[in-house]
Amino acid sequence: MNAPSAALHVRESGQPESPAIVFLHATGASGGMWEQHLQRLGGYHCLAPDLPGHGRSNHLPWRSRIDTAKQVARLIQRRIPPGVPTWSASRWTARWPTPCSPDIGTCLIGW
Repeated sequence: MNAPSAALHVRESGQPESPAIVFLHATGASGGMWEQHLQRLGGYHCLAPDLPGHGRSNHLPWRSRIDTAKQVARLIQRRIPPGVPTWSASRWTARWPTPCSPDIGTCLIGW
């Protein structure tokens, strides 16, 4: 399912109450690069946003890594219920500072 977001475009699959995985793409790509993962991980709530300046979020200007991380954190707050275990699949999150928020039970990590 492709779901519109107040800011970032996001591809979404699975049930919201399931453990969540947030897939983040690299520069020059879009959340579409994770489409096969979303199709195969039916037991998880998967989110694959198009980051600012990319894919269907290309109308949103890229400002900084911190701003982008905050946009992803807001997406998580809107789409993933509190207390649901959440992981991120991305090298991007390992390289750049990202907000961790105990009140939403989420910390983005890289692989």
